[in-house]
Amino acid sequence: MLEIRCYGSRLVYLLNYVSNKPLFDRWGSEGLPPDELSVQNGILTSRGSRFPMCIDPQQQALNWIKKKEAKNNLKISSFNDPDFLKQLEMAIKYGFPFLFQDVDEYIDPVIDNVLEKNVKGAEGRQVIMLGDKETDYDPNFKLYLNTKLSNPKYSPSVFGKAMVINYTVTLKGLEDQLLSVIMGFEKKELEEQRELLIQETSNNKKLLKNLGDSLLRELATSSGNMLDNTELVTTLEETKSKAREVSEKLTLAQKTSVDIDKLRDGYRPAAKRGAILFFALTEMALVNSMYQYSLASYLEVFDSSLRKSLPDSVLLQRLKNIMNTLTYSVYNYGCTGNLSLEKSTRKKPFDWLANQGWEDIVKLAELFPPQFGSLPDDVEKNSSEWKSWYDLDAPEQAPYPMKYQENLSAFQKLLLLRCFRVDRVYRAGTDYVTVTMGEKYVQPPVINFDAIHEQSTPFSPIVFILSPGSDPATDLMKLADRSGFEGNKFKFLAMGQGQEKVALQLLERAVSRGQWLMLQNCHLLVKWLKDLEKSLEMITKPNPNFRLWVTTNPITDFPIGILQKSLKVVTEPPNGLKLNMRATYSKISRETLTSCPHPAFRSLVYVLAFFHAVVQERRKYGKIGWNVPYDFNESDFSVMYGGRAIDSFDRRILTVYMDEYLGDFLFYTFRQFHFFSNKDVTYKIPQNGPESSYTEVLGLNSNAEIGYYTQAAKDMWSHLIDLQPQTGDSGGGISRDEFISQVAQDIQNKLPQLYDIDVICKKFGTDISPTSVVLLQELERFNKLVVCMQRSLFELQRALSGEVGMSSELDEVSRALFNGHIPAIWKKLAPDTLKSLGNWMIHFKRRHEQYSYWVEKGEPKVMWLSGLQIPESYLTALVQTSCRKNGWPLDLSTLYTEVTQYRSEDEIKGADWDMENGCLVKSQPKVLVVELPILKVIPIEASRLRLQNTLRTPVYTTSLRRNAMSVGLVFEADLFTTMHLSHWVLRGVCLCLNSD
Repeated sequence: MLEIRCYGSRLVYLLNYVSNKPLFDRWGSEGLPPDELSVQNGILTSRGSRFPMCIDPQQQALNWIKKKEAKNNLKISSFNDPDFLKQLEMAIKYGFPFLFQDVDEYIDPVIDNVLEKNVKGAEGRQVIMLGDKETDYDPNFKLYLNTKLSNPKYSPSVFGKAMVINYTVTLKGLEDQLLSVIMGFEKKELEEQRELLIQETSNNKKLLKNLGDSLLRELATSSGNMLDNTELVTTLEETKSKAREVSEKLTLAQKTSVDIDKLRDGYRPAAKRGAILFFALTEMALVNSMYQYSLASYLEVFDSSLRKSLPDSVLLQRLKNIMNTLTYSVYNYGCTGNLSLEKSTRKKPFDWLANQGWEDIVKLAELFPPQFGSLPDDVEKNSSEWKSWYDLDAPEQAPYPMKYQENLSAFQKLLLLRCFRVDRVYRAGTDYVTVTMGEKYVQPPVINFDAIHEQSTPFSPIVFILSPGSDPATDLMKLADRSGFEGNKFKFLAMGQGQEKVALQLLERAVSRGQWLMLQNCHLLVKWLKDLEKSLEMITKPNPNFRLWVTTNPITDFPIGILQKSLKVVTEPPNGLKLNMRATYSKISRETLTSCPHPAFRSLVYVLAFFHAVVQERRKYGKIGWNVPYDFNESDFSVMYGGRAIDSFDRRILTVYMDEYLGDFLFYTFRQFHFFSNKDVTYKIPQNGPESSYTEVLGLNSNAEIGYYTQAAKDMWSHLIDLQPQTGDSGGGISRDEFISQVAQDIQNKLPQLYDIDVICKKFGTDISPTSVVLLQELERFNKLVVCMQRSLFELQRALSGEVGMSSELDEVSRALFNGHIPAIWKKLAPDTLKSLGNWMIHFKRRHEQYSYWVEKGEPKVMWLSGLQIPESYLTALVQTSCRKNGWPLDLSTLYTEVTQYRSEDEIKGADWDMENGCLVKSQPKVLVVELPILKVIPIEASRLRLQNTLRTPVYTTSLRRNAMSVGLVFEADLFTTMHLSHWVLRGVCLCLNSD
C-alpha cells in the first residue's frame, strides 16, 4: 500500500497524488506521527474504499482516531461488550463514527454486512442488515477497527472485507519522535521555536492557498474588461502583496528550519539508539507472550534516562552519557520482567567428537570459507591438539588451537566453540557480553520493592510473573508496612471461581479510597481478565495512593492491554545454595530460633534450610532433577514437602533426601572432635561458599551441569530463531517459499503407500494374537499420519503457488518446514520425540521398515520399541500372551528385564553400564548419554519375582521423561548395581527409547 507500480518500473508514491499539507499538519496536531508511512496510513484510513482494520500495537492510530473523531460524537466499544450491537446500530442510524478497540484475531461475523457495505435502497431510504435486523444507514457513518496485536493472523476473508493497515511504528518514525523528546529536554526553547515554526508554516501555506483560491474566484466571477475593473485590480494588488509577504515568511521559515534541523541532528544518535532499543524490547514478545511493552511505558523509561544521565557541556560526551544510561535503564527494565534436515556427507574421523559437532564443523566451513574453510582439515590433521582443548573444563577461557586464536573475532570464536562444546556456549556468551558491553549487563538487577513502588503509578498495575518457588506476598506486606499501608489499607484476594465480582468491588473501593489491592493467581481466571482490563481503562481520576498488584503464571492469553501498560516483575527464588539458605534464614526471626528449648531445634532448622535449598536447586537441572518442576516455597518449609510431589519417582527422590538429612542420627549425642575446644557449636549461615552449587552436593553427577548449560544454549538458539523475520527472501539464494516447496516435495517423495488393514486382517485369520492386534492398531495410526502429511503438503504446495489461501494451519506447517521443525499437526499423530525434522524423517522411514517386516515376515525377534507409537500396548500384549500360554492371572503378572550383551539404541542417562560386570557404574566425564545393550523383557508371575541389589529404573519415550499428567513413562527396567540404591536414585538414572 506504500507504493503503486504502474505499467513499468516507475514508482508512484501515494503522497504525490493526495498532497494536502494543511490536512497532514492537522493530523499531526491530533497525534498522528509525521513520518511518511504514518501519513500514508492516515490517507488510507480516512479515504479508503473499505473500512480500516488498524494493526496498532503502539496505539498511536487509536489515539489519533479518538482525537480526530471526538468532535463527531465518536462511539467506542469492543466485541467483548455485550451491548456493542445496540451501540453500533445507533451509530449507523445517525451517522456517528464507531470504533472497535482491542480487536482480537476473531471478528464477529454479525458485522460482515457493515464491513462489506452491503447497503440497499428501500422506499427512498438506505438500509443495511445488522444481524437479523434491518437498520437505516446514514452515509456519514464511519467504522474503525483497531487491534493491539502486533502480528495477528487474520483469514483471507478479513483482508477482502476490510482495509488492513499496519500502523506499527517504524524505526525512522520512532527515531524522529524520540528526537523531539530529547530536544524538548535538552533544548526546550529551540524545540518550542521549531513547533511554533511548523504551526506558522502550516498557517502561511494555508493562507497562501486561500489567497490563490480567492484570486481565481475573483477572476472567474468578474465580467467585462478586467483592466477597467478597478476593484478587481485593487484586489489583485493586495493579493499579490500578501502573497509576496507570505512567501518571504515561508522562505525565512525554511532557512530557520534548516538551521534548527542541523542542531537537532546533533542529538540524532541518541534518538536512534532509543529506537533500536525499543524494537529489541518489543521483539521479546516472540520469545514469551508475557513480554509486552507499550510505547507509552517505554517513553517513561526514556524520559527517566534523560533525567538520570550526567549533564555535560560537550555534546559528544553528553550523547555518550545519554546512550549509556538509556541502554542500562532499558536492560534493567527488560530484565525485571524477563524469565531466562541435512546430514554431512563427510565422514567423522574420530569418536571423541559428537556426530552433531562434526556436522556443525563442516557446515561452518561451507558458510564462512574465509575464516573456517580449512577447519575440517585442520581438525582432522591435528586431532590431538583439538582433543586436548576439547577436554578442558573451560575451553572458552583457554587459547584456541592453531591459528584460530589470533585470526578470529570474539563472536567468531563463539561459533567455533558451538561446534565442539555446546555446554560452554552459554558461559562464553556471558563472557562475550561482559567484554563487549560491560559486566553490569550480565548481572540481573536485584528486585527492589521500594524502587518498584516509586516507579509505579495509579494507572499502571504492577504484574508479578511468578516462577516456581517464589511468592512476592511476604515482601509486599513488608513494603506495605514500611509505606504506611498496613491493616485495612492493603487488601488481598486469591482469585478463583466465584471471586470475579468481589475483585471488581474491591478494585472500585481501592481506586476511590487510595488503598493497595493485590489480586493473586490471576492466571486461574483468564476470561475475567478482559473485564479487569476494561475496568482499568475506565479509571480516570484515581486516588494518588492507589496501587494494583497482580500475580500470575506466564500464560499466552494474558490480555496485552494490561501487560503493555503495567510494570512487569519476574520473581525467582535465589540461585545457589548459599543465597537460598540466606534467603530462608532472613525470614526466620531470632525469636523463632530461641522459642523452642530443645537443644536439637536449631540444628534441625539449619538442616531443614539446607534441605529446602537442595530441593529448590535440583529443579534448575531439568528432568534429571525432577520429572515435574515443583515450586517448593515457604509454605513447604513451614508445613510439609511430600504433598507437592505427585510423581512416584520424584517421591522416591524426596524420600531419599529425607532419609539422608533428617534421619534418627540427628538426635545422637554430640561427639566432640579432638580439635574442638568448645562443645557449644554455633551454626552459621555460609557466607563464603560458591554462588553456584556443586552438583555433587545435590547427589547429581557433574555431567548434570553440562546438560543444564547445553539446554540453556539450545533454548537461546530457539529464541533467536523465533526473533528472526518470518518472511522475505534469503538474498542471493533461493527464496523462502522456494526452499519450503523443495523441502515439502522431498518429503512427499519419501511418503510410503498406505497399509491395507483389511487385507492384513484376513492374513491373520480369526485366531489373532494380542501382539497382532497391537500391530493392526499401530498400522491404523501410521496410516492416519501418512494421510495427514500427504494432505497438508499437497495443500501447502497449492498455497505457495497461489491456488488457495494460506490458512493458519498451513502457515504453521510452512514455518516448521523452513526452521527444520516437525509441524504440530504431524506431531499429534506421531510418537513423542524431540528430533529435528531431518532426523524425524529417518525415524519415520525406520518405523515403516519395521512395520513392513512385521506384516510380511512376522513379529521381529528384537522389537524396536521407539518405532511403536504406543510401546506400552506391545508390552502388555507380551504379558497377555504368556498368561494365556501358562494360565497365569493377568492382574498378578508383571515384567522383568535382563540386560544382554547385544548392542542397542536405548539410552541410559545419569549412569554408565559396565558390560564386563553387568552393573551400573559412574558416568564418564562429559558423556551425558550412553547406549545400553538390548533389554530382554520376560513376563513373569509377580509372586515369583525376587530382586536384590536391583534398581527399578524408569523407561521413558524421550529425555523429557514424564510430565505432570504421567505421560511419557513406558515401563520399569531392572538394572543390577553394587552400590546403594539411593546413590542412583539421586542421580536421576533413567532409560530413554528415543534419542534427541
